[in-house]
Amino acid sequence: MKIAILGSGNVGGALGVRWAKAGHEVTFSSRHPDSDQVKKLVSVAGGKAAAAQPRDAACYADAVLLAVPWPAARDALVEAGDLKDRIIIDATNPLRPDLSGLALGPDTSA
Repeated sequence: MKIAILGSGNVGGALGVRWAKAGHEVTFSSRHPDSDQVKKLVSVAGGKAAAAQPRDAACYADAVLLAVPWPAARDALVEAGDLKDRIIIDATNPLRPDLSGLALGPDTSA
């Protein structure tokens, strides 16, 4: 399966590395795909892992993992472009920037 990872932090990095090691084609997306952090993820993931801009990563993916901080979710989805016919896995949580609690909820959903 071809998987695009929107977000190269703790969640996106951990899942992407595991999926790549399981044999999936993983593309870590970032506005800075040449950054040291993204290069390290690609190296650790090995196999068919790559890095690209969000739109390029999502364009060829069968599934897209959204793993960005809550305040960045809307922008990440816009940058990814048309996600029609793709499986979307949403790993975001609507946490406050200081991680002191939820920005939304508990009686509603992000």
